[in-house]
Amino acid sequence: MLQPRAPACGRPVLTDDSERECSVRRLSQAVSAFFGDFVSWLRDVIRPRPELRDGMLTANLRRLAIICAVGIPVSAAHVVLFWLDAPRATPAQADWRLGIIVAHCAMAALEAVFLIAAYRMLRRPRGRLGPYVAQFSAIAAVVFFGAAITAVDQLVTPNMTPFLVAAILVAVVFIMHPLPALTVYTGAFVLFYWAVGLVRTDEAVVLSNRVNGLTAVALGFSLAMMLWTSYLRRAQQQLHIADQQARLQALATVDPLTGVLNRRRFEEAVATEVARLGRSHDESCLLLMDMDHFKAINDRFGHPVGDQVLRFVAALLQQNLRRYDVLARWGGEEFIMLFPGTSLAAGREIAEKLRRAIEHADFDAGGEPVGLSASFGLVALGTTGPGAFAETYARADKALYAAKDQGRNRVEIDHGASI
Repeated sequence: MLQPRAPACGRPVLTDDSERECSVRRLSQAVSAFFGDFVSWLRDVIRPRPELRDGMLTANLRRLAIICAVGIPVSAAHVVLFWLDAPRATPAQADWRLGIIVAHCAMAALEAVFLIAAYRMLRRPRGRLGPYVAQFSAIAAVVFFGAAITAVDQLVTPNMTPFLVAAILVAVVFIMHPLPALTVYTGAFVLFYWAVGLVRTDEAVVLSNRVNGLTAVALGFSLAMMLWTSYLRRAQQQLHIADQQARLQALATVDPLTGVLNRRRFEEAVATEVARLGRSHDESCLLLMDMDHFKAINDRFGHPVGDQVLRFVAALLQQNLRRYDVLARWGGEEFIMLFPGTSLAAGREIAEKLRRAIEHADFDAGGEPVGLSASFGLVALGTTGPGAFAETYARADKALYAAKDQGRNRVEIDHGASI
């Protein structure tokens, strides 16, 4: 075995065995990565996200409605043409013409039923069962009639175009999950295999049609899988874009530390409420809150604990507020709240409830209890003038500092007239 040697430049040179081991390791990693990606792709294909399944159902219902709306007049035209064009014919040709007319009459009736069902489900969605049943019943009907019409055609011609068209049509029109698609195409081939043998007696023609039917089924299934994976890729990209947009929206409106609204979004909510009050002459309140002795908590336990306190308090406030109240982090250890349609007296009751919840909350840092309290400034929301919110906030800040000056852990109200 060759021994390691050092070249003139001083860089180590691998032996033949070391190079072989590195090559095997790289190949193993590449194979492992390939199979990992394949398993991930297969899992996404077989078990897509619920949002993707819902989108598939809706898209299939729309396509079902369109194909039925087009199919009804087409089936009617077949019936009319075969009914009117009835020259003298052999018994086999007469049976063939009657079979085609009956098949297209049944198709037109089923298409009308599916059209009405799809329209109603699109107008009034009610769960997934109905759309699933409708779409797969329609798929089964298409391949059934394709096989049936092909069997009837065997009375006068070995042609199998109707079955080929049906196999391709369901693949192109409907978005099909791999497992149901495999079931549909397997059942279609079994039906076609049996139906062709009922009518044709020429064994060579029967064998040829059966082989061609297998080819049509394979083509249809392959096309269905290509369209399914294409749909998945496109839908996943759309969901990814929607997720990114939601994250960007959250970054623009949500405080990243506490998860409550940020200052910008709160000001938008206040502007909306001020406009509403200008029309309704209702009452609303603004509550400004500041944690007591928060700097001492940071100095004693560290800023990570201070962040935990802010998250804990934000969650506590959310639990004790009404669903239509608006909570935001104003900055530092300050929180601000909007109480829509609330008088000062009712607002004080809410503020006292929040104060008691914080005062009696159990919070510890590494097993050591941390006492929490907060001071509050409450004012009525101003409703007129371009600086209505700024004036209201100034009064709330004044009431908050009055609470601080009077010993903290209390609620103070500024009774100045709202502007």
